[in-house]
Amino acid sequence: MINDADISENQLLYSYGEKVCMNLLKDHTTQQNIYWATDSYADYGEDFTFFAPITLDKITSYASKEGKVITKEQYNELVKKNPEEKDNYQEIIRPRAVKSKEEQTQRAKDKAEVFTPAWICNAQNNLIDEEWFGRKEGLFNSPDPENPQKWINNEEKIEFPEGKTWKDYVADTRLEITCGEAPYLCNRYDAVTGEYNENVKYRIGMLDRKLRIVSENTKDSKDWILWAKIALRATYGFEWQGDNLLLAREALFFTFEEHYIARFGEKKFNQNKMRMMPGAAYIISWNVWQMDGLIYGLPGHTPKELSSEEKKRIIQDFEKKKSDLGIFRTPEAEKKLDAERDRLIHKEYPPFERFCLIKDFLKGINLQKSTLRGTHQTKVCIESKGGVELSYTFMKYEGTDSKSYYTLPSIIGIGNDKHLYYGFMPKGFQGDIVRYFKQGAFRGSSPDNSMTQELAIYYSIWYTAFILFDLEDIFGQNFVIQMGAPTDSSHILIAKQIATRIIASAYKLVEDVFENDKQRFLDADIDSLKNATEIVKYTDSIKEEYGLLVFPEAYACLKPLISQKKIATGMSLMIDIGGGTTDISFFTIENNVPQVYDFFSINRVC
Repeated sequence: MINDADISENQLLYSYGEKVCMNLLKDHTTQQNIYWATDSYADYGEDFTFFAPITLDKITSYASKEGKVITKEQYNELVKKNPEEKDNYQEIIRPRAVKSKEEQTQRAKDKAEVFTPAWICNAQNNLIDEEWFGRKEGLFNSPDPENPQKWINNEEKIEFPEGKTWKDYVADTRLEITCGEAPYLCNRYDAVTGEYNENVKYRIGMLDRKLRIVSENTKDSKDWILWAKIALRATYGFEWQGDNLLLAREALFFTFEEHYIARFGEKKFNQNKMRMMPGAAYIISWNVWQMDGLIYGLPGHTPKELSSEEKKRIIQDFEKKKSDLGIFRTPEAEKKLDAERDRLIHKEYPPFERFCLIKDFLKGINLQKSTLRGTHQTKVCIESKGGVELSYTFMKYEGTDSKSYYTLPSIIGIGNDKHLYYGFMPKGFQGDIVRYFKQGAFRGSSPDNSMTQELAIYYSIWYTAFILFDLEDIFGQNFVIQMGAPTDSSHILIAKQIATRIIASAYKLVEDVFENDKQRFLDADIDSLKNATEIVKYTDSIKEEYGLLVFPEAYACLKPLISQKKIATGMSLMIDIGGGTTDISFFTIENNVPQVYDFFSINRVC
């Protein structure tokens, strides 16, 4: 936890590692790093000029040029051997409030950089909420009648108007344009004074308000993480200058951390931080992006060739900028302005001259849970905002007529080159096809006796990892996995342990081994995959750590049917005839809740 306006990039690196830091530096339009987009740091050298990428070794003391983290001891030893390696520009990114008055004035002249004080941000955010709630009373705070620059915090739980719920508010999309350090989105500190705001409940940022609502309405850590990430997914901002952009991303990242700690404490946070915070960083890297708001493209790029009149106007504008420098007009300052002017006139730009990419994480629903199930095809069921389970299948292949689609088969191909292929085999595939590994994992051996239980578990882990990568492509890293297990009532406890081990092992493979790099995973052959895969032991803490829920496949169809109120009260029998198993459950409906008396899962592989 960093209780300060000025976040130490060194501390961020040591607390969360390279993966999180690289996410906070990533630009999804270019698939490279964000870049400086200012010449404020050009005196440090070529790597700090306008179009130069911001890299870990330029903002921390303990990262190599390749991004590899080194220890303080290694760094000191490096400097001892090579004194020139001791760079004087480490941790140069600082909030505007802690910069010198000279730096602030220069940035204001160059880019009209003027930040809004917290009291104005609060007043404007209040106007948005008054419109959304349809009232002025009983919201997050109210103006202080004795001082217009102060406000009185509401101590009570926020109540919602008829027809709207707290989930609607959390999922409501909010955007801060030209966000700078994002004072409208999060209120860790006053962007003008630099004063740190310790009490998260009374912060006035858009995300702060959403997270307060999440804290007031969720029962446990798992539920909080789920809805806090939905809040994050619905919060956007864009900024021109790379240093401000990084500061904004860091502010949102630590805002997420601090609200969790305020709700559950540091001990609980330390247990869950590496499970939830990399996903938060991933969402932030998409939702707070680098853009010139006038052209919807990358800063410093132009969408067309300039006319002679436009070039003349640019020259005049820069001559005025020089005269406006006043006492700060030096040969060095003029040189920077001349370089920026020449770039604009002569169109010396990198190749990316297009609109910026933005990700719509919500896609029309508020994703809560994804349920993996199916023997012959892989399907995902999504629970929406209203609690209704929607059927969703992976449409992995489009037919030649552009009308036929095929779901992902639950098979793995092992090519003669030992590479694995999931679902659909490439044209000209030569090798073996593995089936029924899910059943084999739960029943001791595959129904066709082609593999041992241990081998079936390995295949299940790899296939689940593939699905996790696919879900990340669709929903980012903001989802919670459940799994249906083919099992009888007498074996459910064992089945739950096996399923939990499979999913947790798949998560470790995706996050720890391949670091969310899908292509690296697909490039790995079966030998390297087996060496890299750790089948984790079952413990009571695994389920909470990964937010897992395992249930019998015989339950799978109950919830959507019940939510649609298509089943009468009294004893019912449900039979699900699938490709590999037939699942049977006996149940009654009591107060719209199924009471299951017994269930069975029968092999039907011929």
